Amino acid sequence: MSKINQINETTFKTRLCRHTNGYKEQFVITFELPEVYPPEIAICKAQEEREKLDKLYHDNKINPPKFSKTVEDVYIYFIEEYKIINSPETADLYLGIIKKDIIPVVKKKAISNIDQCDLENFVNRLIKNDPAERPHLTVQKSLSAATIRRYETCFCELMHWCVKNKYAPRYPFDRKEVSKPKIEEKVVKYYSPDDYWKLFNELLSSDLISLQDKILVCLDGLAGLRRGEIVALAWEDWEGEKLMIRKAAVRPKGSGQIEKSTKTYLQRVVYIPVQLQDLLKEYRETLVANKDYKPSNKILRGERTKDYLSADMAGKRIKKITGLMVGDPIHTHGLRHTYASVLNSNNVSIDTIRDNLGHKNISTTMRYVHTYDEAKKASSETLSALLNTNKDRGTNETQNKTQDNS
Repeated sequence: MSKINQINETTFKTRLCRHTNGYKEQFVITFELPEVYPPEIAICKAQEEREKLDKLYHDNKINPPKFSKTVEDVYIYFIEEYKIINSPETADLYLGIIKKDIIPVVKKKAISNIDQCDLENFVNRLIKNDPAERPHLTVQKSLSAATIRRYETCFCELMHWCVKNKYAPRYPFDRKEVSKPKIEEKVVKYYSPDDYWKLFNELLSSDLISLQDKILVCLDGLAGLRRGEIVALAWEDWEGEKLMIRKAAVRPKGSGQIEKSTKTYLQRVVYIPVQLQDLLKEYRETLVANKDYKPSNKILRGERTKDYLSADMAGKRIKKITGLMVGDPIHTHGLRHTYASVLNSNNVSIDTIRDNLGHKNISTTMRYVHTYDEAKKASSETLSALLNTNKDRGTNETQNKTQDNS
């Protein structure tokens, strides 16, 4: 649009227009003439000035003031608005992602110039997870695919907001088009049957391990519970040889922890071995003697937080104790894998293992069941024996035919 609106004798307003990558961009600009002219001449001078400005706009030498803003200039406004519309917890998470991860990638780049390459560099940086590039991490460990998607979503929502608030002319990328390197699936570490029995034989007979820590490892390795289910267990959930799994702990909050009611297929009864029953009885008797027993109390408690034990701390304790007993530390999830594999190698049905682990689909359980080398070797020996049997049978049949013919 080439129409020029006159505001006063020297001030004019016009709209500049250009097409970039198939997108139409418009910019309303106000400019002034250097001196006062008669009305007829002023319009001609203003038209000349507008043509100069239009050329500069097409050459990308002038931009709307907001287009020059960087992520550092606007991310606080994005967080404040996001906190009002969505949950404050998510807004706080996004605040950390933008400050610690997004800003180092785009640096001082204007929001209007952020493009597909910036998102790809951001995702590659997360996947690489180099301590030199991300020094704010206190624990250096690889990020899961779900975490990387969450970080990427933050970047995309920030750019949507910037376009909506006219800090950028258009949305610069599509998440579906981002080329991401394949993330290798983590191989879950699990014990052999010998190490599994060694762990629990030494654990149950050890005087160095506290009663509470023994119960913690046994609930994971002899009952197959998740760490969130372990720390959410109360005394009222235990009855003799049975444990009722009703809920799982999510995360700590204040003096307690947030718990959620689990799905229907996770609310289950798990039968526990006699050794674990004895440990629980002994521990309960100790608490009763100290007048510290209530049915609603959690079975396991932390050292600092006396009311509850966090799931993260439970995982760290299990890793430390297994390393002490066997010399080869293992994660909570790896102990669940070992539990399922040992039951399967001792001819326990897959359906029973699935119910004990709390899985809805048996396909999930099959990922927990691993075949040991002894079973593979036995299958090979079975084939060898069958082959020898059939060979002898074939030799006898040939000899019988020869005798008949003679």
